[in-house]
Amino acid sequence: MASVAPALVGACVSLRAHNTPMLFASDRDPLPPGQSYPLKAQAMDAALREAGNGLVRRVKWLRSLEPNEFTPVGSGILAEYDGIEPKPRRTHAHDAGMVTIMVYSVPGSERAETEAVLRDEGLPALVSWLAAIPERPETWRSEHHRFAVFLRDGSLEQWED
Repeated sequence: MASVAPALVGACVSLRAHNTPMLFASDRDPLPPGQSYPLKAQAMDAALREAGNGLVRRVKWLRSLEPNEFTPVGSGILAEYDGIEPKPRRTHAHDAGMVTIMVYSVPGSERAETEAVLRDEGLPALVSWLAAIPERPETWRSEHHRFAVFLRDGSLEQWED
């Protein structure tokens, strides 16, 4: 059997140009006509490399939704931290202490503007939030938390719970 780097064993790994493994597994919903994803996977990968803490398990690229009680953003980025305490809703124990990021689609006509704002302001805010997780008190890390960055009326908004 071929030797595999320890960090890649058991992982679903995406590859980018030059066959460099991305830091996350990735799922991508097909989009209907007129919808686009506001970021490229390479931009997300670069941001996660900057955060450097390895907490992101998966990035999901999803069709935009209307904001609701579970998902406060319709378009943009939502990061969910799964606390380290046991949860009855958790499907996999290995999700404890890890982050899943959802990137929601935007209308194609808004993609360029949204990409610029998320790349220049949203991803740095996400990186700061991710980088702070290991330094948070255990009481914070034991709970489920969400962080979102999204564009509203041309300006970046942030939301956290």
